[in-house]
Amino acid sequence: FEYCLKKRRLARHEKLFAGESVAACIFAEDCGFLCGQTEQRGTFFVYDVRRKMLSEMESFAAKVKSRAMIAGRDRQIYCSLEEENYIYSYCPRQKTLLPTGLQLPCVKGRRYLNGIDSLVMTGGGIIYGGTLADGLLFRFDPEKNEIVNLGKIASEGRISAVTLQGNKIYGVAGDYNPQHLFSYDIQKGGFEDTGLLMADPYTHVSESGSWKDFWKGYKFSSMTTGNDGKIYLGEYSRLPKIVIYEPGKTEL
Repeated sequence: FEYCLKKRRLARHEKLFAGESVAACIFAEDCGFLCGQTEQRGTFFVYDVRRKMLSEMESFAAKVKSRAMIAGRDRQIYCSLEEENYIYSYCPRQKTLLPTGLQLPCVKGRRYLNGIDSLVMTGGGIIYGGTLADGLLFRFDPEKNEIVNLGKIASEGRISAVTLQGNKIYGVAGDYNPQHLFSYDIQKGGFEDTGLLMADPYTHVSESGSWKDFWKGYKFSSMTTGNDGKIYLGEYSRLPKIVIYEPGKTEL
């Protein structure tokens, strides 16, 4: 699909792959290509938006790959491919997909379940991301071609979304309901568990009495930081909501 912000109109493009879903995609601004990866076959593809032409690049056997892609400061597109979870870079201008030689951090024996779950980049070009299998936060420096495992905040897997606000990475961790909001200080290091996302207190009334409760956020797949410094989170459950969180305040 293509959404025009000026006309506020949604347009549908042709179906790219029969029987496939798109696990992740990103727009390469300098060349007008859409780079993405399919879920079932793990096909890395390039789609020319203007010409509406599709180019299949590489197909990998493993099902679990990238749930996120990101464009580095060097204009390369970064993602994880293959069953061994190597980070790859795609150059839109040269049309080459090359391995960096770096593997995502993972608990031993669980690599076949792993992949990139979320990504965000700082102004200095350092990329932070979360892993799918174990919920590990990592730092990736494309210029030095170096990856560092920063650890994890939740006992479950997944860091399904991350964003940058000031000198902290904010993210949602956990594979089960409800997920936890956390932050990581990129200057000092160290995690802080902010807890469950709760808002809009209300009162339950029944024959046995009344008690105070809160709306709770359960599963989140996206988050971003607005110009106002607030963090916007999107749910992907049956009754999805957009949640607004302002760091420093105790209530949503």
